[in-house]
Amino acid sequence: MLQTIDIFLKRTSNKVGLFIAIYLLFALAIAVTRLPFLFSLKNLTVPISMLLCREILFFSFLGFLIMFSTERRYLLSLVGLCGIIAAQSLTEGQDPQLIVYGFRSLLTFLFIFCLPSQQRGFRVNSGVIDKVLIGLFFVNLFLQLTHFFLGNGFYAKLFWLNVNSRNPGFFFFPAASAFFTLVLFSLYASTKKILKKRETLFMIFSVGLCASITGVAGAGLMIFLNRRKMTMRNLVIAGIALGLAAGYLHLARLSMTGNTYLEETGGGRIKVFQEVMTSASLFDVGRFGKYTNVAANLTNGGVADSQYSATVGNLGFFWAMVVFLYMAWLIYQNYKSGENLDVIWLLLLCSFGLNVSETGPPVFLAILGRFIQTSNSSDKLVEFHGFEARNDSSG
Repeated sequence: MLQTIDIFLKRTSNKVGLFIAIYLLFALAIAVTRLPFLFSLKNLTVPISMLLCREILFFSFLGFLIMFSTERRYLLSLVGLCGIIAAQSLTEGQDPQLIVYGFRSLLTFLFIFCLPSQQRGFRVNSGVIDKVLIGLFFVNLFLQLTHFFLGNGFYAKLFWLNVNSRNPGFFFFPAASAFFTLVLFSLYASTKKILKKRETLFMIFSVGLCASITGVAGAGLMIFLNRRKMTMRNLVIAGIALGLAAGYLHLARLSMTGNTYLEETGGGRIKVFQEVMTSASLFDVGRFGKYTNVAANLTNGGVADSQYSATVGNLGFFWAMVVFLYMAWLIYQNYKSGENLDVIWLLLLCSFGLNVSETGPPVFLAILGRFIQTSNSSDKLVEFHGFEARNDSSG
């Protein structure tokens, strides 16, 4: 069976790199269609067919990845858990459309915790992945700087300077853009034994332009997790830069709502979480899918601006606890296997201020990075060199 799967991987993996590129170009092109609004220009309309195509690309690749590059027992446990939730949702009369929205969010969230296979997976040439990550980062930074100087002040102008306070780059929401930058940095850092000063400073600068509390906290986490790859001098410089980013964030948020921004941002999320907790039942999953961004935009779904609020709102107390315990078990299994958990810690942190499972390209790259980071753990992995694949000579 393993030999059959390895042959299948060999025959199809030469298309996977191209598939990844097509999805990212497609999804990011759709993401920037809302950016003209930030420049006082007419928004571009995206046909439903393009959005559907994006979703098909997203889940086709992730389905391939989890089916052929995930340890089987964890795959079966995931299928079993989701099957029970689906069956109970249907039994309780939930709208099938909302159930689809719910699994779109839940599966994406759980994908990232799955344990990559120690026998099969993907090994990406580090030079290629570096170029892709650096290219995505600088295109995003270019869009951020363009908005910084030329935007119409949708998130407010920075006092008397006539520049924009929050600058989201590819994405409409600054927190999603910050998460995107942090994921790129995490994947880039995972391929390096030593991080240079400019690499960390660029990351902090980009996150700082977003003026996102979640982003600045994530940048601090990335510095902490990669501290052994940095000299003490560079750690001090990074700490100073992080302080400056926090200072800019403070000024940017003051320009938006005044000195009540902490209460309105953090307090607002806590209030939403409290409302979700108050309205959630113990066992009922009859609202599964209601607390998703898609449902909020297309139906009368609820807005839960954190992954944790969304999970409790969609599943109720009992099944939310089951999911959280399942995640903890998967994290422990990854830890025992010696996997790089940086992206997981980043996702858990950013989930306090963002529906990370519905960010599209950022969470796609985060999941992909979990499998790329296994490249040194097996001699049977398929290698990409550009968009061509070959068998590892040791296999």
